[in-house]
Amino acid sequence: MLRLPATQDKDNVFAALDRISVAERAKDTNKPPYKPELAAKVKDLSDRQSFEDPAFCCKPAGVPRMGPPAQIVQLPDKLVFLYATNLFRIVPIDGRPHRTGIDTSYMGDSVGRWDGDTLVVDVNNLNDDTWLGPDGYFHTEALHVIERFTRTGDEITYQATVEDPNVPTRPWVMNSRTLRLGARPLEEGPPCVEKDADHLVTNEHH
Repeated sequence: MLRLPATQDKDNVFAALDRISVAERAKDTNKPPYKPELAAKVKDLSDRQSFEDPAFCCKPAGVPRMGPPAQIVQLPDKLVFLYATNLFRIVPIDGRPHRTGIDTSYMGDSVGRWDGDTLVVDVNNLNDDTWLGPDGYFHTEALHVIERFTRTGDEITYQATVEDPNVPTRPWVMNSRTLRLGARPLEEGPPCVEKDADHLVTNEHH
């Protein structure tokens, strides 16, 4: 008969898996090229991720951290990106420019165009209440993101280039992701409810 481990043992397993994840990310040489004077801030945010990461407070991961959508619906003049987190984005593809005079947001303002078989989405007007990744990779409201979606057969490759004149020394091209297309319907998940913040007592990384 399978015996479930004690709660403390399960906690130890999760902590061990967390350390492995952190170690694997540390090996990745493709990190945002932060200005030298910002390195200490990035490290401090990373060390206190459990308390500082906006995603831990049920806030949207934002562009580009949220990655590619779960489904894309194409209409004559626009695309609709649907995410498994019950969020969506509308991406005009009729040549219109970015909107002006609007508030910043987690999803920003997107406009798209076709470059051959690649969909290129230009995103600006993003707020600064998100991170680029889980290791303290903050940004400012000057963030500008170029997303590229390239379909090859039944696979789509997603890549994002990040620009922010206040943070990195140069544009940063994130590691690409390749997804296999499928017919699985998008399922509505439960709302995110933050219940852990009041119980956190350590800076255990995630």
